[in-house]
Amino acid sequence: MAKPNIEYLVFSGGGAKGVLYPGVYKALKESGIFDGVNMLSGSSVGALLASLMAFGISEQKLIALSQQANFIDLLGNRTPYALIERDGQALYEFMVNNIKSSIVAYFDQNNTLNKSNEIKEIIAKCASDKPITFADLLKLNRYDSKTFKLLVVTAVEKKTGDFQVFNAEVTPEVDVALACKASAALPIILQSTKIDVGGQIVEYIDGGYFDNMPTEDFIMPVFDNNEAQTAKQYAAYTRRLEDTRAKTLVFGFSQDKAGDNLYKALKTQDLPIVDVSWLKRFVLYIVIHIFAGIHSIYSYLNRKESVFRRLREYYRDKTVTLKPKAVSTISFTEAKKQAKKMIFEGYFSTYDFLHDKYQKELPQLYVWQKFYFRCFKAYQKDSTFMSPYTTDLVTSWKAQALANFFVQELKTTHIADYIHLCCYDRATGKPKSTTRAVRSLIKTLNRCDDNTITSRFRHILSVANNADFTHNDIEKYINLELANTIPSLPDSI
Repeated sequence: MAKPNIEYLVFSGGGAKGVLYPGVYKALKESGIFDGVNMLSGSSVGALLASLMAFGISEQKLIALSQQANFIDLLGNRTPYALIERDGQALYEFMVNNIKSSIVAYFDQNNTLNKSNEIKEIIAKCASDKPITFADLLKLNRYDSKTFKLLVVTAVEKKTGDFQVFNAEVTPEVDVALACKASAALPIILQSTKIDVGGQIVEYIDGGYFDNMPTEDFIMPVFDNNEAQTAKQYAAYTRRLEDTRAKTLVFGFSQDKAGDNLYKALKTQDLPIVDVSWLKRFVLYIVIHIFAGIHSIYSYLNRKESVFRRLREYYRDKTVTLKPKAVSTISFTEAKKQAKKMIFEGYFSTYDFLHDKYQKELPQLYVWQKFYFRCFKAYQKDSTFMSPYTTDLVTSWKAQALANFFVQELKTTHIADYIHLCCYDRATGKPKSTTRAVRSLIKTLNRCDDNTITSRFRHILSVANNADFTHNDIEKYINLELANTIPSLPDSI
């Protein structure tokens, strides 16, 4: 039985882990999935990225932003009397600028299209200080639903701990960028955000406090006081909710190990899913009760448990697990350093899921790019403090060159080029069969189950079928092909 088309996307919160999302977006765009999506939902960093996607930012620009942006600077200036907390103003301005520039870029590229007065007003807003609201996004969606998507952003009212949904239906006149800032206002890290909702100024904090994966907020339940009418409305709402769940795809972060909440929710039957020690409870009490000013610690834990139970019950086969590995929620510096690798971690994880679950065809050289990505991860794992050379994507030209094989379009000579680069010894400038890059290549080849890849390498390296790849094979290749040459390096180096 064919799966329903994907119409709803949910982006989990996760702080610095959100660096994977541009790769997710790239896969959604390339596969054609994003064209048919109706609405996006996000909490915290998921709200930030979902909002940029909803306004039609190009995947190339989103990837560039994630590599160029200084995540620490985006937190803004320190607030008065706070050691850590930042005001988030730079983040707000970042969202405003990129939302408006995406709108302008779209109409610059489509300047022959007829525009209504309300669309012209939105374009004019982009050149002014006026905010782009959820109502504006709804108008853009009606104008071009393939590019502009409806949006749900979540936050939590600081005073009460109540959940707040920002969308075109409930809060049409709210500034989208301001709602995003509120959704990302992680206690201690970012200052709470004040928003005018229906004429009342309300202070909000991170939406992940209530629901880090807002899967159930695409449709809003509205019931009358009449009992008979309410029963009918509830039945209709339930049917719509079931239909929406079937068409929803969720993105969440996991270390893919037993103690991880998302792992337990999707791959085990362990209960409770959220198992919090007394020490963690105490830390949560300090963070939420003292610093955030919310007096509902046990409610918070219960909510977390209910979120993961909901995923287990309704979204077990509709959740893409993203594995940030070394990047934690607040490791913004590491996220910046590892951005290129993390982006493609998100890309490959998403495309693999779409291929396996929704039979989406893989790009032409996808298996090769993924192979080089695995080689690169093995290369970084092999890093040692004994070596004067790093595998860091920021400071190492060789790491950058190796990464280009899964980032850029591959040349027809990519296999030989990759072997030559792996053999290049930074200390001598000559080919060597025992470099870290060669070790990672051999290790990855011997674990590779794709016959197309291994057979091509066997042919070039003259390795017999069913034999393991070894350093001797590389040494023979060097003696035959590279003995009197300097290994060719990519043009970008």
